[in-house]
Amino acid sequence: MPDSTGKTELQEQLDQIGGGVDVPEVTDKDGDGVDDATAKAIQDLINEAKAAEEAANKALEDAKGEDGLITPTEQQAIEKANQAVADAKDKAQQEINKLDPSKGKETLQGNLDAVKG
Repeated sequence: MPDSTGKTELQEQLDQIGGGVDVPEVTDKDGDGVDDATAKAIQDLINEAKAAEEAANKALEDAKGEDGLITPTEQQAIEKANQAVADAKDKAQQEINKLDPSKGKETLQGNLDAVKG
């Protein structure tokens, strides 16, 4: 296009157009409807509940020992271990309850439900 006022105006309009929008980072790689960082944090809480459950089972097995008898001290240790499971599950459940309905929420809930306590 030859130099002209019209060309200058068109060039100015073109120069005002940016290069597009910034492309954000992916926050839901698996597309399950839950932010990956949030899902990881909740899964970590579920894993803590699983570990507490394993500790409770170990406390029970240790208490039974060879004789199968449970002393008051051993009973208290088992009750304390069970409470740790309940507390860990409750903490994870509170975080799951904050999520909007999604496939990811269902998956996390299923993972937590697998911890029996």
